[in-house]
Amino acid sequence: MNEPNIGALASYDVAIFPPGRCSDPFGVTKCTSGDSSVEPYMAVHNTLLAHASVVSLYRKKYQAMQKGAVGISIYSFWSYPLTNSTVDLEATRRCIDFYFGWILDPLVFGDYPQVMKKNVGSRLPPFTEVQSELIKGSLDFIGINHYYSLYVNDRPLETGVQDYKADISVSLRGKYLFWIVILELLLNCS
Repeated sequence: MNEPNIGALASYDVAIFPPGRCSDPFGVTKCTSGDSSVEPYMAVHNTLLAHASVVSLYRKKYQAMQKGAVGISIYSFWSYPLTNSTVDLEATRRCIDFYFGWILDPLVFGDYPQVMKKNVGSRLPPFTEVQSELIKGSLDFIGINHYYSLYVNDRPLETGVQDYKADISVSLRGKYLFWIVILELLLNCS
């Protein structure tokens, strides 16, 4: 599975990937269908369940014979606190939980991070006990697609119209400098 976190956000929150669903005011263009407060979470939830089902089938029928491994890659950027304040340190942890933990916690522990459950509330689909057991451990390796690093500072949790960016309640600062990433890649390849 490749970058389910960014796929869900780009498809169901800001509508830059198909099927292009979102709700105002969150989309890149005028949104006409979708619910950005719920659909990204539903998409990841169903993607994780599908992944776990396929892994279970593969392990039962094919892995012993093929000697294959099943993994996942996650879209990521690293987070650094903008200041050493307690709120920015907590915001950095929350950012990591929302980007990494959203995908990895269910696969490793069988459930979403507590901060997500708290901030998202009933909009985050719960796992049943059976689903939790199916998902937990349904990977042999983790791939991290690291693109850049950003500074994080706390932003109060908003009330009213919610989406992923409001739920995470952080401000991200920095620039994605593509040419620097390419240069680092070329200089460090062996």
